[in-house]
Amino acid sequence: MKRARTTSGDPRKRDARLPVAARLVEDLRAAGGGELAGQPRSVLDVLGTLARRSRPHARITVDRLAFLSAYSTRTIRRALSALESLALIEWERGRIVAGHPVKGRVFLDVERLAAMVIAAGGRK
Repeated sequence: MKRARTTSGDPRKRDARLPVAARLVEDLRAAGGGELAGQPRSVLDVLGTLARRSRPHARITVDRLAFLSAYSTRTIRRALSALESLALIEWERGRIVAGHPVKGRVFLDVERLAAMVIAAGGRK
């Protein structure tokens, strides 16, 4: 029986396994959040968690995001709009295609996140 490898000792090894977007969101959180505060920061943390499992975008509904972050759907929409105005995300709203609903997508802007991490005093 093989033992699972753990990389808890060396943070560089642990970080190497995370996608870039998730790593940047964690670095921004560790640096104090930069110019983000309140609900937009919390929603970005949830999006960073979702980015761990996928590319730097998440196909998600506002209702699901509200459930995961414990905020109301109205607060989520306001937070996503605030993040979009800061150019940290691109929010493609859900729509109806051929009579069927299609989930919206949220793309994390990796370059803008990296610039915000550096401005907040995070990793170089």
